[in-house]
Amino acid sequence: MIEQVDVKPLPTRSELKALLAEKGFSPKRRLGQNFLVDHNMLRFIARTAELGQAELVLEIGAGTGMLTGLLASQAGHIIAVEVDPGLAGICREYVSAESNVEVITADILESKSALNPQVLSRCRRLSKSSELTTFKVVSNLPYVVATPVVLNLLESDLNIDLMVVLVQEEIAAKFAAEVNTPEYGVPGVLAQVHGNVEVVRRLSPRLFWPEPEVTSTLVKITPAGHTLFPPGRYDQFRAFVKTLFSHRRKTILKILSQKKPTGKAGITAVLDKLGINSKSRPQELPVPKLAELFVSLPAS
Repeated sequence: MIEQVDVKPLPTRSELKALLAEKGFSPKRRLGQNFLVDHNMLRFIARTAELGQAELVLEIGAGTGMLTGLLASQAGHIIAVEVDPGLAGICREYVSAESNVEVITADILESKSALNPQVLSRCRRLSKSSELTTFKVVSNLPYVVATPVVLNLLESDLNIDLMVVLVQEEIAAKFAAEVNTPEYGVPGVLAQVHGNVEVVRRLSPRLFWPEPEVTSTLVKITPAGHTLFPPGRYDQFRAFVKTLFSHRRKTILKILSQKKPTGKAGITAVLDKLGINSKSRPQELPVPKLAELFVSLPAS
């Protein structure tokens, strides 16, 4: 990790407001445009990513470029994605002196279940560079798309070494949820099956402009590859998890007896072999046990 040096003085809240007003730009709530304006927290996010000159960084929701500039001072190359053309222009202007930053005006999502192919292609191409040996995602994510963005990135073929993302507190709680809690469900299982999820710090709405109506949370995800079941079966596992958690109040035995051809007797035998109580509900099984159950059941 190299010493952190700001590319240029970070604008204050009032200076940012004046800049956007001068450009005729007003934040759009529907796009989740709440800009982190606390300088200490911006620097903290960059430090948490532990960047170096051999690293490629994908930033989603680059906004005005304040975080982008900090990342550029530490990493080898930045791909900054911003869906709003007006903001993308402001971001380009802010980091115009940095030769290691490219700003792509695009929606990171092609659909709820697919990433933008243009962005994917660019990430793949640069990640093959001999000078960029590590790939990280560092973003103040637009909260309206945070869950599908994180899961699609984890499920992609991109070799991501670390994700440091700022999301809504409720979403962070779901990603990091422990078994047998109200928050434990599909997002948490799918995130945790890919690696370790850590809640780093909660951020007050006062650190943003405009102030969001929710508290934000910085999350660190360290992918480890889903090794709990055979390669090539992830899509089936995801469908399996969604089926289970769409019936949280039912027992595992009842859910699977209605879905699997082996019937109740066959399911009971599998549960007994794995030491799972037949009266257990989906939210009572930790991620490794869910994966173990998945691979022990006959394919539908």
